[in-house]
Formats: sequence, C-alpha cells, structure tokens
Amino acid sequence: MDSLVSLSHQIQTRRISAQELCEAYLHRIEQKNPECNAYITVTAERARLDAAIADKLMEAHRPLSALHGLPVSYKDLIATKGIRTTNGSAIDRNMVPDTNAWIVDKLSTLGMVMLGKTNLHEYAFGITSNNPHFGPVRNPWNTAHVPGGSSGGSAAALAANLCPASIGTDTGGSIRIPSASCGVVGLKPTYSAWSLDGVTLISWSLDHLGPMANYVEDVALLFAEVQGWDWQHTFTRISNSDIRGLKIGVPTTYFLDRIDPAVQKAYEQSLQSFQDLGAIIKEIAIPEIHDATPITLTIALAEAGYVHKDNIAKRLAEFGDDIRPMFSITGDLKALDYIDALKAQHRIRLQFSQVFDTVDILCVPTIPITPPLIGQEEITWTDGTETVFDTMIRFTGFFNLTGNPVLAVPSGTSGEGLPSGIQLVAPHGNELLALKVGYAYQRATLSEFFAKRDLL
Repeated sequence: MDSLVSLSHQIQTRRISAQELCEAYLHRIEQKNPECNAYITVTAERARLDAAIADKLMEAHRPLSALHGLPVSYKDLIATKGIRTTNGSAIDRNMVPDTNAWIVDKLSTLGMVMLGKTNLHEYAFGITSNNPHFGPVRNPWNTAHVPGGSSGGSAAALAANLCPASIGTDTGGSIRIPSASCGVVGLKPTYSAWSLDGVTLISWSLDHLGPMANYVEDVALLFAEVQGWDWQHTFTRISNSDIRGLKIGVPTTYFLDRIDPAVQKAYEQSLQSFQDLGAIIKEIAIPEIHDATPITLTIALAEAGYVHKDNIAKRLAEFGDDIRPMFSITGDLKALDYIDALKAQHRIRLQFSQVFDTVDILCVPTIPITPPLIGQEEITWTDGTETVFDTMIRFTGFFNLTGNPVLAVPSGTSGEGLPSGIQLVAPHGNELLALKVGYAYQRATLSEFFAKRDLL
C-alpha cells in the first residue's frame, strides 16, 4: 500500500488528484469495511466536497500543507461538526456536535479530507473494540480476532487500507495496543502535546490524542504538520538512520513476565536488530512499575465517573454489559484513594525521568500476547489465568502515568500469522528521537512484514 508520504508527493506533483484518491478509498471502504467493521459512519458526501476544494486550491497553486488533499479518519469520540459522534455508545448514537474537536479543525486547515468516523470500544473504556451497539471491529489479519482497542477501528481501517491516516486516543494503551494488534504504527505523544478539546474523555490526567498510520514516516508527517514543523527538515532528521552508539534501555523485570513465547521472540529479534544497527543495549530497572495498573485504573475510574456522572445516574442500563460494571462502581471510589493515586503518578513521573540519565530511549514489548479471539475473556498462563483486559494493558498503562512519548511499531508475526509490536519510549518532548529510532528499525527489518500486510 502507498504510504501517506508517497501519496503526499503524488498530490503535490499533480500525479493524482485529491478527488481520485478520495474515490479510491471510498470504493475500498464499500468493498472491504463489511469484513472488518472499522467504520461507524462513512462521510462520503463530506469527503467528496473536501477533495473537490483541495483540488481547486491545487489548481490555483495554493496547497495548504504537505497533508493537503490526503484522506484521514477519526475515532468516533472526536467531535465533528454536523456529523454524528456516537462515542461507540447507544446513549450518544444520534449525537451531532455543533463544533469540531481541535484536531479536526487543525487537520481541516491543513487540507485533509475526512473519510469517516471509526468504530471503537464503547466510550473508549476497553481494549478489544468488541462493540455491543455497532458490532465488533474485526482484525484484518484474521477476522476471528480482535483488533485491540480502544482505537480498534482506526487500526483495522489502516491495516485493511481503508484510510492512509487516522487519529486515535490513548488512556492506557488505546493507540498502541491496536497498533500492535493490527501491525500498524501509532504515536502517543507527550502528555498535552495535542489538545483534547472536543474529545470525549475517560481521564483528563491520562488521555492522549495522537496519530496512527501504516509507516513511521507517515506518523512523523502527521505529527510534524500539526506541530507546525517544516516537513522536509523533519524528514531529513528522522531519515538519518544512523543510531550507532545510541543507548537503548531494556528493563530487566516485568516486561518478560507472562509473555507469549512468539511475542518474546519477536521482541528479542528487535533488540538484536538494534544492536546490528550499532545501538547499545543497556539493562535498566523501572521503579514502581509493578504498581502501575491499579494506580492507572483508580485515576481512570474516578475521572470517568465525573465525566459521565449524568449518564451513570440516569442511563446506566444503556451502557454495554462489559463497561457497565466499571462505570457503576465509580461512585464508590474514595476521594483519598484518588488523591493517593495522583500523588503516586507524580512520584512515578519524577522517578521515571531519571531513567533517561543513563539511556537515550527504552524498547519494550507493546502487549504480551498476539490479539485474542473475539469474545475471549481470559488468558491462561502456566501460573494461572488473567483477564484479557489486564493482559493487554499490562505493558502500556505505565507510560500514560509518566506522560512520555511512545511510538508503537510492528515487530513481526507469530506462527499463526498475527502481528506483535514494540514500544519506543522517549524523554518528554522528544518525539523526534522515537520517530528516528523507529524509522531506522523499520527500514532495516520490516520490509517482509509490510509485504504480508499488503496482502490483507
């Protein structure tokens, strides 16, 4: 499949028009979306209008950015003026916002063409995207399996080539988990790098908004243009793939506990690839990481309870069966428990920042397993069982507490042909480092993986 960067070049050089590109994606959505159920709403009329305007500006030699005329989808908890924003829920099934979210306005001013709104786990409070109201999102690698979540529709749409770019959100892994599950690339930027204005929140302390695409350079293009950086200069910086001497931190505990052998093997092969590129692998310890999940859940539940307090009080029965129990207990949380969790988050952020005194970047697996079957609720390990939710969030939630930028990149496929991934964790504000390291890894190791993905 063409990268976003390649499509940008084709638009800018007039080799293809925005309208031709738009029609190609709308046709593919019509043909392939029934298989994976990635979209809740396809905005074909709006897309054709946006594309026509983009072409007129190109004819006048007035492209708005390097993203001009390129299609994009939005997770359906991101407000779109005049277009329903369901939050993947029955409660908001017919909600039509009066204004756009910040990111929608931003990408519109950069000339992007909105294809539609992608399916998700209801109110983003889950990691399978098994939606009871709009149907489960299905993984394009194997439609019997989940795509991860909560931004599962975005990841599935990318892997199935139903869009070249999407915008997701991440509270405990909701960009990175589906990126790993569907074999695409996702960036959780530094906390607060992108405004959450117009996004239905779970937790204002943990939520991140970020770009998802099929290649590292595509995520870099999206991030750079939104940040207002010069794209050519940015690409020159990330494509300088010399990472010799770079110190990559590898935790000695936690991330190899309860992990599928195929995922571990792919991770270890990734570390070897970095060594082959001249990087230095250095073992490190991460303080308090074993306590991260309960702290993350306490903050998320307390703040979600506040965000959704009216619906919890009046319409609790309309929530899906899987998320209703979580929302129903939000009122039972004690203020002291919430404050303790916030204080722990602050302490963890300070302690974790010191890790980068000795290494440049971290590399860890994204999720401990390949994507489970739709409807599967437990994972069996040699020492017991674990819920799918607890398993899939185990390696990602910590970095929502710390707020560091994290790039999720594919790492290979299992014997069953399902993808896995790695996370590259950089210091606050240094997305460029994560993108540079990810691009070097992609160029060196992922051509065979991408050839498999192109067959989906």
